[in-house]
Amino acid sequence: MVKLSVDFLKRIKGVKKIIGSRENEFSSFAYDSRLIKGGELFFAFKTDKNDGNNYIESALKKGAKGYIGQKEIQIENGFTGIIVDDTHEFLYNVAKEILRKSSAKVIALTGSAGKTTTKEFLAFILEGFYKTFKTPKNFNSDIGVPLGILEKFEEETEVAVFELGTNRFGEIEKNSLMIKPDIAAILNILRTHLEKLGTVEGVIRAKEEIFAGLKKDGKILLNFDNEFTKKIGDKYREKIFFGMSEEADFRFNIIKRDLLNGTRLAFTDGKEREIFQSNIFLSTHIENLIAAISLAKALGLKSKKIMERVKLLKPYIHRGEIIKINNSLILDDSYNSNPDALKLILNDFKLIKGKKIIIVGEILELGEKSVQIHKEVASYFEELKDKVDKIYFVQGDMIYPYQILREKKEWSERVFFYDSYKEFRERFFSLLKEDVSILIKGSHGTNLYKLIEEVKDGIEK
Repeated sequence: MVKLSVDFLKRIKGVKKIIGSRENEFSSFAYDSRLIKGGELFFAFKTDKNDGNNYIESALKKGAKGYIGQKEIQIENGFTGIIVDDTHEFLYNVAKEILRKSSAKVIALTGSAGKTTTKEFLAFILEGFYKTFKTPKNFNSDIGVPLGILEKFEEETEVAVFELGTNRFGEIEKNSLMIKPDIAAILNILRTHLEKLGTVEGVIRAKEEIFAGLKKDGKILLNFDNEFTKKIGDKYREKIFFGMSEEADFRFNIIKRDLLNGTRLAFTDGKEREIFQSNIFLSTHIENLIAAISLAKALGLKSKKIMERVKLLKPYIHRGEIIKINNSLILDDSYNSNPDALKLILNDFKLIKGKKIIIVGEILELGEKSVQIHKEVASYFEELKDKVDKIYFVQGDMIYPYQILREKKEWSERVFFYDSYKEFRERFFSLLKEDVSILIKGSHGTNLYKLIEEVKDGIEK
């Protein structure tokens, strides 16, 4: 864990004044005064909605040992106050200096979907052989990334894996310039975050910012199977394409795939051919696994070592996790959603035999195109008329595919709409009494994942 002395902090760009003790050293950090446990360095962030400078005194009373903010207050002996021009910018400079002093190899990845899962898969592979840092949870914003460094980075780190996300221009660029990656990858470009980025072209421009801080001899990895990332490759002489296409530099193909036994993947780079056996079933997760293997190969990790770790991989919570309860089987992919990922998982789900039910939540962050896109996804479900028994649409603009299907004779009594997960909750638990396979898919903000957490709590009790 990172330890920050006052002597270290005073040399960071942006310090205006230091008050109180100069002997303190900090190894725990907080930016929410309500979560103070004792001994933390409190970061007082100023946002459009709130000003953390108003909570400095509260943080110190609750046990914080020091603070960084834009407000000077009277503090007791033993406490430290670091007055700065801008708390956000100072945090950024602190994290940048921590990485500058480290010899760790840095891997950065971004994309419209699959960032967190790919990061987790890659970190799991690397953890078997290196002291590995990964951005905690989904800390992938311009605040989350530097905070993650403070919370989890260690001096002994050999490889650092960063997930970079955005919903506005300049955010990924700033983080890339801070972490200075040795390897940077764009996993895919999809129709997400259109509310702030406007068009798919805007998404491409925002994701391409990941290369802003790439080291001179750094490696660029791009998904050849995605039409937009493939086009990005035209701009760079040196790059590695990965994917299932015959033209990819790192080529993969599926030998066998089923729900119970996972997936066998063949890999070749034109020189050698290897087989990777995994517990992964979903198409989206296979894409994430392909990206993770490709990044591990680009780092220089030997295939035998990668194979060893891939065999042990399992889906992560709310991301393709399989839960058995009574005679029911739940395929839980409730962490997030976008139109393309929804289509892929529906194609996977229809391969499962027996009675099948789909629960699908609203796709959020689509901006002014939301209604149009939700109407378009109705066609995804129309193709499943002989493959699934019932569909439950939950929240907001999911009313549009529901209305379209309800007008069709073959669907009129098999589709249902609920305004919220709370309204749907009682019906959901009644479904679990049936012998059925259930798919749950929706954006995080629909809260469908909370239904799964209730199920797990019930199993544990």
